[in-house]
Amino acid sequence: MAPRLDIPPAPDGTMAPLPQRRRAPISALAVLLAVAAGFAGCGGPPAPGTGPVIPGYLGRPEALVGRDLSALAGRRIVLDPGHGGRFRGAVGPNGLTEAEVNLGVALHLRGLLEWAGAEVWLTRTADTDFLSPADSSLSHDLEMRVSLSDSLQPDVFLSIHHNSNAALDRTINETQTYYPLDDDGASLDLARAIHRQLVLNLEISPASIRPGNFHVLRHATVPAVLGEPAMISHPVIAERLSLAASQRLEADAYFLGLLDYFAAGLPRWTPAQPDTVWFGAAGDPAVLTWSFVADGPGPDPASFEIRLDDAPTAPRVAPGGGAVSWDRPAALAPRPHTLEVRGRNLAGRATPPRRTLLLPRAAPVPTVAVQVAADGRLGVSWHAPDGGPLPRGELRLGSDLVFPVGPGLPRCALTDPMGIAPDEA
Repeated sequence: MAPRLDIPPAPDGTMAPLPQRRRAPISALAVLLAVAAGFAGCGGPPAPGTGPVIPGYLGRPEALVGRDLSALAGRRIVLDPGHGGRFRGAVGPNGLTEAEVNLGVALHLRGLLEWAGAEVWLTRTADTDFLSPADSSLSHDLEMRVSLSDSLQPDVFLSIHHNSNAALDRTINETQTYYPLDDDGASLDLARAIHRQLVLNLEISPASIRPGNFHVLRHATVPAVLGEPAMISHPVIAERLSLAASQRLEADAYFLGLLDYFAAGLPRWTPAQPDTVWFGAAGDPAVLTWSFVADGPGPDPASFEIRLDDAPTAPRVAPGGGAVSWDRPAALAPRPHTLEVRGRNLAGRATPPRRTLLLPRAAPVPTVAVQVAADGRLGVSWHAPDGGPLPRGELRLGSDLVFPVGPGLPRCALTDPMGIAPDEA
């Protein structure tokens, strides 16, 4: 049916005429603007607000349902959302703080890991710190995080952060994954697994894996990684990080990295003796042994190594590669020594380094020298007879002078000459 148009009658009963639409005159300027607009839509300069797409957090989460997640079942994982409370961390141009993003990612990740059957602990679950009236320093906050992790003895430790470059260059964005300086074995394996998934899912470039000397890495007692997936100082990235979807995407990437790490097994060493062993007496053990616990693919005996004070020494490998032994030299210098055992399984996954401290029964007697300094004070120096480090303890000269000695401590001091009697010097 055709549309109906009702026109009200005029006051005198006749039909009112239809209203006439006035036409505005078309100016030459309007025509030129219309033509210009047409050309702009066909390859002209971009409209304001458009430009090259900034990579990062634009992907879709990978489907996790249907994957084999059994490698995560029963694993013990500590997540450390960096900063919090008094320590806000880096701040984005939009006012977004690193502390709140770190926690958001960690909470998403905890849910995923617990869903897969892992045991998960967070160093914080709210915007808090570890300060106390007695100590309000950042170092105390970091020490408490490490102590909490150490008390739980997890399989891995993951600290979650978001970076900012020192020059506050808003154009820089990068993915950085850190592992402890002194652990290029299990921690580096963990860093590689996590870094790969961060790069694949977040699609940020450049990206790098780096050794780091951060407090929480330096003092970690288990394989540890500190992640800096993106720079919150970048204005576009800061806006995206404020979205729950971006935090969930990052959590997915961490989850897949942890899954990849544990899927290759978690080999480790179990010592047949305590981790502190004395030597120098007749009954002290002359042979030390460690058993390889596979927890996945079997051992790779060709990868086994034992280091004495960071110098390689030949291990004795049991048939089948299930254990290694080390024969203590009869002439081992009477000072503290450190043994470290390492190895990998057939999938290439490294064991966490297993360290054993060797302590002498009798401490060496240091050689002491005393000289007169130019200002009249006495310079006292000391060293072990064999030139090696002295065990931790005290050097006493007379009744008033006591100097702490040990690995890494000074071996000399200046003192008032009245402090040492002539027969004692």
